Amino acid sequence: MRIRYGLIPIALLAGAVAWQTPATAAHHAKHGASRKGALSDSTFVTKATQDGMAEVAIGKVAAERAQSADVKQFAQRMVDDHQKANDELKSLAEQEKIKVPSDMSKDQKAMQSRLEKLSGADFDKTYMREMVKDHENAVSMFEQYAKSGHNQQLKDWASKTLDTLKQHEQQAKETARQIGVKVASSGQ
Repeated sequence: MRIRYGLIPIALLAGAVAWQTPATAAHHAKHGASRKGALSDSTFVTKATQDGMAEVAIGKVAAERAQSADVKQFAQRMVDDHQKANDELKSLAEQEKIKVPSDMSKDQKAMQSRLEKLSGADFDKTYMREMVKDHENAVSMFEQYAKSGHNQQLKDWASKTLDTLKQHEQQAKETARQIGVKVASSGQ
């Protein structure tokens, strides 16, 4: 005797997919569901906003606490550039009716707290390691969203901002090397 599994669930699934309207698809694209691995608009806005807030808050700590003049200079650039980008993104997100978070993530707050307990070369090296890692991740996320995002205005902003993030990544790697942090080569 042969039992046929799966015919009913597949038929039900096909029916469920057919019920998705263009409005439902647009809602999922904007508020969380993604197509082919693309970040949703709200996920991108949340992550980019929190990352930007962290760059500003942690950059202010670094601008005050860093031992190296190069690290201080890098930190001040992070504060200035990311504050400008944060303001642009907040304005754009509000126009597009996408909720903007009001604070950093718990992990970012923990990193800030950890850095506030360090000083001297330990502070500089830890901060720069984090900046290299954070900017590698940011460049990757912005490239992904600029290529596969759903909202054209956000995609345009991500593409425009990507150039600055790549400069930050390169400067973070150079500054990290200058203070003795080993950094993988970037191919640039």
